[in-house]
Amino acid sequence: MEGLTGAYAEGHPESILRLRFWLLGEAGRCAEGLAEAAALNEQEPGEWDTVVARLLERDGRPEEALALLRASTHHRVDFDLTEMLIRLGRPEEALGAVPTITEARAAAERRERELAEQGEQGEQDDP
Repeated sequence: MEGLTGAYAEGHPESILRLRFWLLGEAGRCAEGLAEAAALNEQEPGEWDTVVARLLERDGRPEEALALLRASTHHRVDFDLTEMLIRLGRPEEALGAVPTITEARAAAERRERELAEQGEQGEQDDP
């Protein structure tokens, strides 16, 4: 992965990084992946929650992974939480984790507002 280059790699660095974390987990190097993903999550709170949760699950720590996903504000958290619960053989909980259309719309609107506010704040900070 270190030497991966090309138009796709250059244009999609986050995808390449997510692939790297998945490969670290598959290779049994969860501790390394967790350290790196946690550092990224400190820089961008919530953005790497799903990656950290998958590595925790892969590392045999499913309850920690589920707790992280349940507390996360990441836009994909509902999908990841549901998928993880299904993989863990907990389909009833998975069904309960699926948001209603109203809840999903409210969450999307909240994210849009937050992004807009961040953009406005960034413009005000610029000289």
